[in-house]
Amino acid sequence: MYKLFKIIILIFCFFKTYNCAYAQTFYTTNKNYINTVSFTKSNFKDFKSSYPDTSINNINQQIPINYLGNLGLPNVNYLWQIKPQAIGFKVTDNPYQNFTETDIKYYQTKGPYAQLTGIAGTKVYQYFDLLFTNTFKNKLNVAVAFKRYTSTGFYRRQQSYTNNFYLSLNHETKNKRFGWMAYAIANTNNNQENGGIVNDTLSEKQVKLNKEVILVNLISAKRKNNDVGFYFNPYFRLNKYDSLKPINSYINFKTKIYNNILKYTDDNLTNNNYYYVTYFDTLKTKDSTNLIQLQNSISYDLKSKNNYFNIGYKHEYNRVYQYFDTIYLNHIAYSNFYYKNVFYSKDSVKEEKYTLTNHIGLSYNLLGYNKNDYQLINELAFNINSKKLPQQLGLTVLTENRKPNLLQQTWYSNHFNWNNNYLAVKTNAVQFNYQLKQTLFSSINYANISNLIYFDNIAIPRQIITPINVFSAKFGFKTVFLKHLGLSAQYTYQTTDGNNYLYLPNHYLQGKLFYEGFLAHKNLWLQIGAQVQTYSNFYSYDYMPVTQVFYLQDQKQTGQYWFTELFLNARIRPVNFFIRVENALQGFSGKNYSLVNGYYQPDRAFRFGVTWQFFD
Repeated sequence: MYKLFKIIILIFCFFKTYNCAYAQTFYTTNKNYINTVSFTKSNFKDFKSSYPDTSINNINQQIPINYLGNLGLPNVNYLWQIKPQAIGFKVTDNPYQNFTETDIKYYQTKGPYAQLTGIAGTKVYQYFDLLFTNTFKNKLNVAVAFKRYTSTGFYRRQQSYTNNFYLSLNHETKNKRFGWMAYAIANTNNNQENGGIVNDTLSEKQVKLNKEVILVNLISAKRKNNDVGFYFNPYFRLNKYDSLKPINSYINFKTKIYNNILKYTDDNLTNNNYYYVTYFDTLKTKDSTNLIQLQNSISYDLKSKNNYFNIGYKHEYNRVYQYFDTIYLNHIAYSNFYYKNVFYSKDSVKEEKYTLTNHIGLSYNLLGYNKNDYQLINELAFNINSKKLPQQLGLTVLTENRKPNLLQQTWYSNHFNWNNNYLAVKTNAVQFNYQLKQTLFSSINYANISNLIYFDNIAIPRQIITPINVFSAKFGFKTVFLKHLGLSAQYTYQTTDGNNYLYLPNHYLQGKLFYEGFLAHKNLWLQIGAQVQTYSNFYSYDYMPVTQVFYLQDQKQTGQYWFTELFLNARIRPVNFFIRVENALQGFSGKNYSLVNGYYQPDRAFRFGVTWQFFD
């Protein structure tokens, strides 16, 4: 504890000295300095205030734990939730934490803004995160987001290299008759594949050993994935702009080009004895899949202050090269309706008391590979804008019919070969959310799924015709009492009558206890505490490196392991930093900290990270 205290003092002295010598010339708390809108809502939602979160709550949790044991490896999510995705052609679900369209944001700022994050730690753990945006005098905004991270991991052959990048731009002419939005996105995932440790489980002696001495199933397998995408969306206002005119109409054009390459290699095929079948080459594996996708769409849009309606058509061209070339076409019709109503107080101030918003989206695939696929989604939000007790209620209803992705239908590789004709997966789901201030939150999810596709115990896709039901409920709170002691907890309950095909732990618990306070004349905001998380016992998934899928196994259950973390979070404006010890009780709270069969979460590890914000 004394050494930790010295580290804190040294860091504080460094930042104070640096700030005195090289102080920022400008720092703002103007909540409207940065305004954003997400890509998925960019057509019908206006830019909204999005001042960066400068709090130190959970800054030690910027990077989630990976259940394969190392930063940058594929990951599985055991907490079920509704995740609507656009209708259209897909090769496979990406198991990496890459940038996608849902992560892209468009910005409008009153000046430049940059945020830099660096994290380092045990096992050559290196993480760098950059966000920069600026709006120029001609109202052109440029935003760049970049992540680069790598680590060797604790076990043999876990080295990973990841680069994630996106560039977003938006501009509108002074007379507001013409504007455009665009993005470029690129992700690279390079990692070694070890196939899990031999014998799948650790012995009591192995828990405290250096894990690099434990044998793994694959000794030379590698994975390399690349994806690059470009998007351009020009729009034309059909009427002359008038601030008093209630309704404006637009023509929207959208073009997207996307290229995705998946590569898996293994040069020691004969020595591994890992694969069930070998089809093309008995000496080595060089599997690759390439998707080139071109999308063009046009829509007519009507927009007023609080309402929006559009109707459009999208054409999709998909060329997939695997064992041979195949072309897949789609013709998709879509429409959206957005409604907003604000209820004001009756006094002279006329503050916003309540806000009701509702979005209805409909997509239907008229013709092509995904013919008759459809999606209807309704997203309702009701806000109570009370200064004392602000509350938010949300309701999402989803119904969709979706043809299986290409991996589930047709696949040709050195170890897997199938050609299925599975039925479309039908999903009816509902989700309810409630939040009180920043203190209390809850959500309830229910789904009925017909024709579910899963991967059996030899990693082959199967379909179950019988409908299954999935239910989950999440409750959480955060509070600070006696001015300095903080407590937060999150509990999730899940259940399904399809537990032979969908693996979900019934219970998940995360709790955190910390001390916080303001020191050094309130220049230093400090939190120090501990966090634990645990899942109830359940059958976990296996992982197949060849196809990047998590598949069923019924031989081993997870143990009741308490994954414990010690942390110190601090802020000296404009700098946030943290110190974290992951899996602090490793070797003392059991040996079963595996949530994917044959793989283990990180051993005890030290992490240190700094985030710096610049407004000039």
